[in-house]
Amino acid sequence: MAASFKKALAVFVIAALMVFIPCRVYGEENEYSIMIDECSVVISINTDDDYALVITKDGVDQVHKFSDDVVVPLTLGEGEYEIKFYRRYEGNQYERLETYSVHGEENDYLAPNRYVDYDDTCPEIIKALEIDQKDISTEEKIEKIAKQIRFDFHYSYIKVYQVTRNPGYVPDLHELGFLSGAICYDYASAFAGALRSIGIPCRLCMGYVGKSYHAWNEYYLNGEWVFIDLLNVSKDMNRYQKEFQY
Repeated sequence: MAASFKKALAVFVIAALMVFIPCRVYGEENEYSIMIDECSVVISINTDDDYALVITKDGVDQVHKFSDDVVVPLTLGEGEYEIKFYRRYEGNQYERLETYSVHGEENDYLAPNRYVDYDDTCPEIIKALEIDQKDISTEEKIEKIAKQIRFDFHYSYIKVYQVTRNPGYVPDLHELGFLSGAICYDYASAFAGALRSIGIPCRLCMGYVGKSYHAWNEYYLNGEWVFIDLLNVSKDMNRYQKEFQY
């Protein structure tokens, strides 16, 4: 996958690309609602406006743009977070609506979020729940789920081309299933959702493999995090350089 694909996969964007204009807190009744816990920010939107969330910890900014309901995980580890909520009002200019401070905890990687957004109606989740009913070991269940996703999806260079030119893509697990054209992001999101749905903590990881941007997974089993890449792009673990995990 070309290095330029990083822009299409990463939800972290350079803050300088956006003009943030602080203003007083305001908002019409029922326009939006925000719930924050120690692991995530849950935002419900009832307008057609575009919004942004800036999450800051220890001098590191994460910027998320969205126009619909989202669950954004706190992924920078335990500590103090500042969370700023903005709405776009003209061009690339944003006005601040809310500012919060919260003490974040380590993520358990068991709940849905913006990048692993699933429920029991998603095709791969339905299949994972069926596999979970089998009288087999946890290791065998994980192997069967990985095999199922590899069977159902086919890697699509056309989709790579489309996503590269339309940054901000996030997998929709309700739309991904048998014969789906997919990119690495889709494989990793579906696998993370499938394992979480049966109670196995699983991370969606993003970073570089050599010079190419890529997505893969890590799941928690027998007291340790286990690496898995459903696309097996490299047999050399040292080539995987993780930047983000969700």
